[in-house]
Parts: sequence; C-alpha cells; structure tokens
Amino acid sequence: MFPSGSLASSDIALLVFYLACLGALLMVGVLLRSKIAFFKKIYMPASLIAGIIGVILGYNCLGILPQEMTSTWGALPTSLIVIIFAPMLMTVDFKGTGGLKEAKDLAVPQLIMGSVGSFLQIGLPCLVTAALLTPVFGTNILFPSTVEVGWAGGHGTAGGMQEVYENLGWEDGTSLALTSATIGLLVGIIGGMIMINHAARHGYLSRKNDIQKLSLAETKDYTPTEEKKANAYETVQSGVVESFAFHLALIGIAIILGYIIKWLLGFLVEGLPLFPMAMLGGFIVNRVLNALGLLKYVDAKTFSRISGVALDFLVVAAISAIRLSVIAENAVPMIIISLVALATMLFFVYYLAPRIFKEDWFEQVIVHFGVNTGVTAVGFMLLRVIDPDLKTLGSKAYAIQAPFTSPLLGGGIVTALMPLAIVKYGNWVVGLVSCGIVVVLVLLAKIFGCWHKPNKDYSE
Repeated sequence: MFPSGSLASSDIALLVFYLACLGALLMVGVLLRSKIAFFKKIYMPASLIAGIIGVILGYNCLGILPQEMTSTWGALPTSLIVIIFAPMLMTVDFKGTGGLKEAKDLAVPQLIMGSVGSFLQIGLPCLVTAALLTPVFGTNILFPSTVEVGWAGGHGTAGGMQEVYENLGWEDGTSLALTSATIGLLVGIIGGMIMINHAARHGYLSRKNDIQKLSLAETKDYTPTEEKKANAYETVQSGVVESFAFHLALIGIAIILGYIIKWLLGFLVEGLPLFPMAMLGGFIVNRVLNALGLLKYVDAKTFSRISGVALDFLVVAAISAIRLSVIAENAVPMIIISLVALATMLFFVYYLAPRIFKEDWFEQVIVHFGVNTGVTAVGFMLLRVIDPDLKTLGSKAYAIQAPFTSPLLGGGIVTALMPLAIVKYGNWVVGLVSCGIVVVLVLLAKIFGCWHKPNKDYSE
C-alpha cells in the first residue's frame, strides 16, 4: 500500500545538494526574467527560463551538469505534483452560494465551455493520431494525450504524469508532454495577445479600452515595500506549531489517504497515479475538519504558497530533464498535433464562445483560452490586459466553475485516466467518445438556453 525502503544519509545529503542546485538555477531564471525585456514582454515565468537553462547545461546538450543530477531532477515531478494536488479541495466551501438565476446565467455556460475545451484537446488529437500520425510516422498511441496533459494541464501536470507514462511503457511521454506544455504556454501568451489586439480592432470587447496603453512589459517583477501584501495568514499560534508546519501536516495526511485510495482502487484499475488520489484525500480531510469545526483554521493562501513552491521547483526539474533527442525524433508529429490543438482553440474561441456566452463573451473566453493553453495565471493575465479592474464577468464567471472542472479536467482525474483509456480502448474510441461528449455538451447548452446568435458587434 505504501512505498517501502530506506535512504542512506549519503543519499539524503546528495538529494539536498541537488535541490540546492535546483534552487540556484531557479534564481538565475529570476534574475534573467527581471533583466531581459523580452522575457517580460512574453510573460515567461522564471521557472520556465531556469528549466530551459537546465536543458542547455544538462548532459543532453553541453554536458556541464552531471547526468546523475538531472536524472534525479527528472524523478522529482512525480512527487512534487502530489504536494500540489493534495490541498486543492481542502479549503473549498461545498455549501455553495448564489441563486438559480446566477447558476443558469453564469455557471452553466462556464461549466459547458470549461469541459468542451479539454474534451476537444482530447478528442481531435486522438483521431488525428489514429488516422495519420501512427500509421504514417509510427508515433506511440499515447502521443495525443500530450496535448491535453501539456496544454490544459500545464508543465506541472506534464511532469507529474511521468509515473503514468512509465507504467504504460512510454518513457518518452514526459519529455514530449513537457514540450507540448511549453508550446501551449507560448501559444497562450503570444496568441492571446494577438487575439486581444484583433478583438479590440473588431469591437469584440465590452469595455472599449485603448489596449495600446496596456502592456505586459509594465508588470512588476518585484513588489515595492509600500505595496507589500500578506500572502499567507497565521492560523495557529507559533507556540503550538508553526502555521506552515500545520498546513504541511494536513497535506501529509491527504497524501497518506491518497495512497490508501490508490491501493483500494488498484483492485479495479491498475496504474492509477497518486496525485488525483491525494486530491480526493484532501477532500476527506476537508470534510473531517468541517465536521470538527476546524476548517476555519485552514488558510487557503498558505496552501497556495506551498503549492506554488512545489510547482516552481517541479517545472525547473521537469524541463531540465527533457531529452532533446526524443523531441527531435518526434518533431514533425509534434508540429502537426500542435497545429491541430491550435485549430481546436480557435474554433473554441471564435465559434463556440460568442454563441454560448451572451454577455462579455470575449472577456469570458479569453480566460479559458489562457487556462487551456497554459495555466490559470495566463488566463487572468490576458483578462487583466483588457479588463484591468475586473469589471466584466470574466473573472467572476470563471471562478464559479473552476472548483467543479479543475479536479476533473486540465490536469485532474480525467487527464490522469486518459492514457489508461487510450491503451485499453484505442485512439479511435477515445477520440470519438470525446468528440461525442462535446456534441452532447453543445446540445445541453441549447437545452439550458445557453445557445444563441452572436451579438451584433460580432461578425465571423
């Protein structure tokens, strides 16, 4: 049920040294991010910059970093992703708020669009792989899974799926998924800005901003002293236990419960990854704390800080361990499937969104575009370019659906199970079922009255 074995003190010391080197690499990324204007303009995170430097310095390229170090880094994402997912449901208020009208007007369209985005990224790449990539290029049948894992899931999910891919006998999967995530992130940031400028010229924006006055380069890398804000709150007296230690202990309990859930479900489905099970363990912790009246002592910001640290180190470690030879061997299939993914997102933005979102359609969909190509931060970064004061429905509407779709899609349970489904049923079946789900979701949009003609300020 639980991992077994022991580490010698020399192994632990070596691991600490490798983590220290990983931290040093991350700091180099931070310095380059703050000094080079190009990185600011495209909003590239320091962890991604550090990871690319790690690839260049690694044994796959210049050979400066020893293979043992980068190999150890490559093994970290499987564990770090568990820390990220374990607290995801631990602070959610499941009582719910809002009336029926808000649920109908905001939640339903958002839930439909949030689900459609991921299922499009699953379905079409699977069909293209079954019809073209595997017969012509001999790509692995799991290749299409790298789109939803990398684009909607992001670098964290891509690195965390290492265990799944290795268990299914596809060791190249992690490198390709991380490459896909990098492509998706660039598409999200650069493509998102192109879309915003196009939307401004064609009158799609609800607030007619002069977006030329807004620039990603204006974002600050550091917060001035006078503008500092608390990024976590102490909920337990330090004389009892350090607040961060308290929250880390809760994450540890969620992970232990995740191991138990994985073991129990293993009798039904083999090869399940740990991270979605740890998320379910966090839900159990949430319910227990709520029953004991202790949920109020849990700070969501503290969990966010812990997860953020794990994610930054995960991205640096995972990208540094990318095998360039694997990318070179799969360059043509990767280009093709990335173009397919881009086409699905254009269809998602310019055809579905103006028909499902009645008000602030572009502001609402640009968040989804950023999330489905990069990470949540990219979605809200794009939104702030056109809605800096968050006066449109973009942020509020997305926030309503996120707790329901995030645990399942874009790095959730469905994402983790997708490769298993592909191996068992094949790409044709998974692709057709996923596209069928998209059709059903569109029909539900019509049933719930969420489908309508685009607003008069929109022309195809």
